[in-house]
Amino acid sequence: RATDDTGDIGESRFTVDIAALPPIATITNLQPGETLRESRTVNVTYESQTPVIRVNFLLDEADYGQRLSPPYEAPLDVFQLTGGGHILSVIAENAAGVTSRQDIAFTIDEAIGLTLTALVPTNTPTPTTPPLGTTPGAGDAILPAQTGTPATGIPGGGAQATVNAQSTAAQVAAIGTADARATDAQVITNATADARATADFRSTFEAANAAATEIAATTEAEFQGTQQAQATAAAVNESTAAAVTAQVQESATAQAQSTATQVAASATSEAQAQATAIQVAAAATADAQTQATANAATATAEAATAQALQTLAVEQTQVANLQATQTTIAQVVALRQTADAQSTQDIGATQTVNAATQAAASATRAAATVGAQATLDAIATQTASAATEQARSTELAATLQALETLAASTEQAMATQT
Repeated sequence: RATDDTGDIGESRFTVDIAALPPIATITNLQPGETLRESRTVNVTYESQTPVIRVNFLLDEADYGQRLSPPYEAPLDVFQLTGGGHILSVIAENAAGVTSRQDIAFTIDEAIGLTLTALVPTNTPTPTTPPLGTTPGAGDAILPAQTGTPATGIPGGGAQATVNAQSTAAQVAAIGTADARATDAQVITNATADARATADFRSTFEAANAAATEIAATTEAEFQGTQQAQATAAAVNESTAAAVTAQVQESATAQAQSTATQVAASATSEAQAQATAIQVAAAATADAQTQATANAATATAEAATAQALQTLAVEQTQVANLQATQTTIAQVVALRQTADAQSTQDIGATQTVNAATQAAASATRAAATVGAQATLDAIATQTASAATEQARSTELAATLQALETLAASTEQAMATQT
């Protein structure tokens, strides 16, 4: 489940299957391949997903006891097991029905069997000494005769030696009998103690097995009752879950219908609003188009008016320019005429002056050189003035020609526009 910055929540669900694993055993007080020389008790502990409900012990594949609750123990009596190799198997089952098995090989020391054989009582005959002067009967011990040279030099020595030998034999026999009896009694005592210990051990083991069996039966009954209770609870939970699911589905259906109605109403309102908006937009578009058409017509009219006014202004300007040009031409013509008249007058005056000068020069040429020179200077001045007037006339002619060319160009342009 994740929540982002805006508060939106996303959730995903996954189904995970967890495998049922077997119990894991830890065995103490017995190592694989170990050789046993004395009795001991093997202990087993477990780690399991679900509780261990049963542990069976097998010795060389034969049933060796069962435990239904901790501690899970198995006694190994070296006096009850044969010497050599054996295999102890431990099989555990948990509440999920998964089992595990561990096998441990071990060896019973062979010397223990030999010691037990040596300690077993035997039927050893007890030697007896016949009374003096009697003949040994069947089963009596007969001492071997001594060979060699009999003792001499002692009166009655032979009879005394016989008595001493018989006494010694009797003592030896009595001591041997006492030792044998003591050994037999000790062996019987030890065997009886071992038998009692074995019987006690078996009684304890059988009592433990019976108690374990009773506990197993009780546990099994409790387990069955628990399973029945769990089944009943599961049925109740399923019924309750079904009712809750139906109620949730009914509520979800009603809520979904209400939501659908609200969504439909909202969609209808939105559709109506959208239709109204479309109508308003269409009306606005029509108004805009009408206004645009009117504006376009107005703009076209204004443009035409402006164009007409501009054309009129151009024409008026051209007329004014033409009139100005004509006025200028008239002024130039008048100026030219005035200049021509002035030039004519000047030329006439100049000719008159020249004639007078020539006459005066002719009259007075002989009288005064200085006066002649002055006359020459005056002539030169008049000549220069005439040249100046000629230049002015030339300039006026050029200006008039330019104005005439401009007037012709203007008239041609106006004719082209018309």
